[in-house]
Amino acid sequence: MKKFMDNTTGEILEPQSELVIKQMEKSDRYSEYTEDNKISKAPKGEEGENTVKELKAKLDELGIEYSKSAKKADLEALLKEAENKKSSR
Repeated sequence: MKKFMDNTTGEILEPQSELVIKQMEKSDRYSEYTEDNKISKAPKGEEGENTVKELKAKLDELGIEYSKSAKKADLEALLKEAENKKSSR
C-alpha cells in the first residue's frame, strides 16, 4: 500500500482503500511518501514551503513559545514576526 504525508501537519498516513488512495493522489493536501522516508513528488503548493514540523523546529531554535496544537498559519505568523523583529534590530 502507498503512504502519504499530510502537507499541513507532516503526519504520515497509510490508507487501506484504493478509493481513498485515489482521492489522496488528487488532493493538494497530501504528497506520496516512500519507504525510505523521502517524498517521491514535491508537495503541491509554493516552492520552499515549510511543513508544520519544520516551522516548529525553527521556532524552537529561536526559543519562541507556541501552542502544540497551533495551526500552520499561526506558526508562520510567529516565525515571520520573529524574523521582522530580528531584521529591524
